[in-house]
Amino acid sequence: MIKIKYKRIRAYLYITPVIILILIAFFIRIPILRVRYFDPDEFQHLHGARQIYYGEIPYRDYFDHHTPLLHFILTLLYPIFGEEIRILFVARFIMLVFTGFILFSTFVLARRLYDTYIGFLTILFLSYVLIFLEKTLEIRPDVLAVILWLSSIFFMVKGIQLKQKMKFFLLSGIFMGAAIMTTQKTIFGLPGLFLALLYPFIDRRTGIERKLNFKILLSFFAGLSFIIILFCAFFFVHNALWDFINCNFLMNANWKVRFSPIGYIKQIIRQNPFFPIMSLAGLLIATVSLYKREKVENGSYIPIFCTYSAMVGLFIMPVPYRQYYQIFLPMLCMYSAILLKYVVEFRPIKLLRSIKTKKINILILVFSFLLLCAITIGLIYTLRMSKPAMPNFSNFIKMKNLSTKIYAILWIPFIILILITYILKKREYVIMLVAVAIVIHPLDQMIDQLSQKNDGQLANIKYIMDVTTPSSAVLDGWSGYGFLRPHAYYYYFLHGEMRAMLNEKELTDDLIESAERNNTKIVIYDGDLRALPQKTQDYINSNYVHTGQDNLYIRKEK
Repeated sequence: MIKIKYKRIRAYLYITPVIILILIAFFIRIPILRVRYFDPDEFQHLHGARQIYYGEIPYRDYFDHHTPLLHFILTLLYPIFGEEIRILFVARFIMLVFTGFILFSTFVLARRLYDTYIGFLTILFLSYVLIFLEKTLEIRPDVLAVILWLSSIFFMVKGIQLKQKMKFFLLSGIFMGAAIMTTQKTIFGLPGLFLALLYPFIDRRTGIERKLNFKILLSFFAGLSFIIILFCAFFFVHNALWDFINCNFLMNANWKVRFSPIGYIKQIIRQNPFFPIMSLAGLLIATVSLYKREKVENGSYIPIFCTYSAMVGLFIMPVPYRQYYQIFLPMLCMYSAILLKYVVEFRPIKLLRSIKTKKINILILVFSFLLLCAITIGLIYTLRMSKPAMPNFSNFIKMKNLSTKIYAILWIPFIILILITYILKKREYVIMLVAVAIVIHPLDQMIDQLSQKNDGQLANIKYIMDVTTPSSAVLDGWSGYGFLRPHAYYYYFLHGEMRAMLNEKELTDDLIESAERNNTKIVIYDGDLRALPQKTQDYINSNYVHTGQDNLYIRKEK
């Protein structure tokens, strides 16, 4: 009894710092969400919800290229909070709640496949990935989609483990269908799920007979099809089915502007230098570990296939923005935790004994050696590329000149403690110390989010609200400040990517006619509107005058 209590106390001791750091990363979001600038996408999603609230049908009555589930949910805010600026912060708070569900879903999945400690380490690493903070802080369908996507993976894993429970595969399909109806980008995860469903036909170690696997396939596709058919039926009834399909799938597939994901990958390396190497090495270890029967039986191959599938999507998608990365970040963090535990629990003496008694496969030995070399080289490269510094911490301790060296200095006490605990065979404490040391650099960067103010944006929104009525239309390029007012044109955002999809007539005559018909009062004459053809420029300059407020123009008095 005393021994059991001692083990529990030890568990609390090394888990407690991890939990504290997770809570710090979560609650620091609250002051950040109040002051940080708004991405134009956030205004776009809230504007889409507003138009639905006023009875318009997406894609038919106005253009959008995101599937609509989040917009339908955000519509519920308007009868409660009205058309007021505070709706921005309410929606961001909802994203905070969704982020909590992402962390919980990730923890549950990692614990189901591995253990509780891996679960906590996974959400610790996820909490300190900077692009996770940046994009889940914002009002985006991707935040809800990640919850649904992780739920789909979880129920499939649970179904594989329990074998006969078809309801879990039905639920997996339903959640996957809901994820696609939240953002079509989750389609890039579907091949991973399909491969996972077909895998029992190939690997008999799953213990699933062919007849049972056919039932599993039918259950999953029944759930997936049910949600998709439900949404298609809604748009069919409203004479918008073709518009729904065209805007979300055909236009996105033929998007003219394209760029490589390499730029954002480098950004991840600069922000979290340890994460890319640890996650990819952990993913590789998890993949090789599938030679073990127990790993196949517990469904470990499902998130592995899904991670590969989603990552390949980066190089297929025309514009792989950072919000898409959220789909596979939770799994990569899980594999980072696996790698850390794998390395720390490595016992050289045990390895030597296995070599002497020939109990270890030579291929596994070669793989481990090559992986160790790759990790070492990779960490040297990422650390040289990122040059991690801690300017905020340096300023706090009044040692600003040491901002580029302070990170290396901080590692010294951690390394000493790590060596002591490793020698004392307190390996769980080693894991905890390494994890804490890894996240202090991202924590320092999180503080910078507080300096990215939204005051100017809020001032512009307030000005538009003050000089317009709820029926006054706003013509915008890509600022979003008129999100609480009707738009002047079907294509209500006209950034470079959108302009590339439209012809000359749509950017001139059609736009001008729509602006006149809708009695447009405000033009937000930003860089994107200034990039429109000269005919449209002449129309704006002839009919609108600068208000003196940023780039806001108001219709001239006749």
